[in-house]
Amino acid sequence: MKPTRYIFILLAVIIVFPSYVFSHNFGIMKTNLIEGAVQIYSRDADDWAAASINMPLLEGDRIWVPTNARLEIHAMGRTYIRLDENTSFDIMVSEEKSLQFYLARGHAYINDKKGGIDVIQIDTPLASVSIYDNSIAMIDVSADGQTEVSVLNGDVYVEGHLGKTRIEAGKSILIGEDRYASIFPLGPADEWERWNRQRDRRLEEAASARYLPEELREYSYDFDRYGRWIYTRDYGYVWTPFLLTSVGWSPYKIGRWVWLGGHYVWISYEPWGWVPHHYGRWTFVIGIGWCWVPPFYGSVYWGPGYVGWVYTPSYIAWVPLDHGEIYYGYGYYGPWSVNIINVNIQKVVIKEYKNIVIKDAVTVIHKDTFIKGKKVDIKVDENPFKKEKISIGPPDIKPERETRLPIIKQIPELKRPPEKVKIIDIEKIKKERRLSKDRDISAFKSEGKIELMPTKEFKEPKKTIQRKERERIREKEPMDEMQEKRRPAPDKKIEIEKKRQAPETVERPEYQKPKINKDENIRKMTPDSAPETKTMPPAQLQKEQREKKVPDAQREKVEDASKPAQKEDASKEEIEQRKKRKGLQDRETMQPIPSRPQ
Repeated sequence: MKPTRYIFILLAVIIVFPSYVFSHNFGIMKTNLIEGAVQIYSRDADDWAAASINMPLLEGDRIWVPTNARLEIHAMGRTYIRLDENTSFDIMVSEEKSLQFYLARGHAYINDKKGGIDVIQIDTPLASVSIYDNSIAMIDVSADGQTEVSVLNGDVYVEGHLGKTRIEAGKSILIGEDRYASIFPLGPADEWERWNRQRDRRLEEAASARYLPEELREYSYDFDRYGRWIYTRDYGYVWTPFLLTSVGWSPYKIGRWVWLGGHYVWISYEPWGWVPHHYGRWTFVIGIGWCWVPPFYGSVYWGPGYVGWVYTPSYIAWVPLDHGEIYYGYGYYGPWSVNIINVNIQKVVIKEYKNIVIKDAVTVIHKDTFIKGKKVDIKVDENPFKKEKISIGPPDIKPERETRLPIIKQIPELKRPPEKVKIIDIEKIKKERRLSKDRDISAFKSEGKIELMPTKEFKEPKKTIQRKERERIREKEPMDEMQEKRRPAPDKKIEIEKKRQAPETVERPEYQKPKINKDENIRKMTPDSAPETKTMPPAQLQKEQREKKVPDAQREKVEDASKPAQKEDASKEEIEQRKKRKGLQDRETMQPIPSRPQ
């Protein structure tokens, strides 16, 4: 009876305190775009390490963006946070409807779209900035703590030690070292603002939104850019990536398993890899290849990586789960999952996974590669899922330092965070600045009335904290480079076709009638004029030139030009045959050159 009683107690704890099983909310924030040597300090690694794309960001993580680097964070609810170079950014609170950060220095751009996060609070050494739904703001903090907030859309509440005030769109506020505030109208946009605006336009919901459940529509940009939707009889609309041109590719192949928050979590190195590797399932369709099946409406659950496992003392193997197959893991991940904490895994019998018969579907790596990230060759003669016993749940392997790193990459010493950033005590700041979810609540005071911040308003724009102007080039994401390498070399026949193509037709502007110099009897064009072109038979052209008594030199040019022309007395049948031959040649010449789908 005692074991049964303990099981009931454990179930009660899990039901009442679900965070006991899954204490971290991995699906709230992730790295979306990385430029340069961005670094993240996590509690699991207990050290600063290189950041990777599609890395979940958790409460307590610290971010450093060094010189010539930038970072874009995607938060649940169509919210984007971007950080410029020399920026220190710490995550203090990460909840589904509210976020709190500490910006010690640097530049941040926050776009909280309509229907996104209820409140985003950015604390700085001298101020606390609250950004509510449907607002866009830029926050700049100097090395000495001066804080400048520019509001581009909506409104923002800024609180300092002397009080709180509301700043509307089109204005900026500067809180200086003396804690007094000045309000200015916004000046012209700089390179940092223009780049952010461009990113916002690119990330708007696209055509893929119609195929995705509501919870995942904010990621439609990735599906539009990197793949296509195909209708299938068994699954409805499924998505397949363009990368299928790569030999030996399969889901959960490009990336690595990282120990985060007590779980092995898949970090995909593909720019589109966040949703297809943490939601839904993968299936193989004959004639198409690998296809991602989106989850049903109402059953959208983030998962560490929906795969089946086999692990032995020498190697680790996994295979992507097909549609309808059960995922076994530590925690609840939707209706098609089993929390192995609640079951006796010795009695669980798993049927053979469907995808193990697909070529290259099973990934096998050496145990040292799984733990340390260093490539160690291993050869397995037989499919591990047919040879070994299928494991229930992820590998029971003790993680080491390298297992906690999203990517094994050395950071130059000059790019590492300065000592002033390393010694910041986030827990102390978190106690001093509470999250104010309501506009009438103070972040500085636990109780008492909020005073109105005294401000001085100016009519002319003024930018105190300058941002570095950088020359931007076309964004080339990692997937673009990979596909360029796999793009086949142009065929010689294609090169010949390019040379044979007809010249591009350009429409000429409407010109005014040219002025004529009567003395020389020669047409001279002014800058805004051009000769009129007349189309007539060569014989008629010669007759007209003779009537006008054209000089001999010009008459010779006309006669030469008329030589290759066909005679007027040519039969109609010959003319029709020449036209047909000419049309066939034109169609052959204008064949489109095959290119990679965009």
